[in-house]
Amino acid sequence: MPADLLDLLRKFPRDEWAGDPRIHGLAEAWIQRHEMFRELSGLTGRATADLREGRLAPETFLPLFQRLMGLLLGEFDMHHRVEDYHYFPAFAAAAPRLQRASTFSTTTMA
Repeated sequence: MPADLLDLLRKFPRDEWAGDPRIHGLAEAWIQRHEMFRELSGLTGRATADLREGRLAPETFLPLFQRLMGLLLGEFDMHHRVEDYHYFPAFAAAAPRLQRASTFSTTTMA
């Protein structure tokens, strides 16, 4: 983890996030969403490994892969929009050192 983020983590320990009225539980929800992305990525990886190792037939793999990737990519898109327009501005207000990243994110979107 970059030094700046480690510094913020030391300054704002995770066990104190829930009590910060500026972010109203956003941090916990944000972490949960990232965990969901890891789980979906793991499912996709296991299905791909099962196909490669012959444990899953191609005709079974394809619809499963399409559903998993559709869900993962759709959730990524929605999640990043929420981050850019809601979460990052709230986090930047709670920790002004994040302002540069928040401004960069919303001003560089097409």
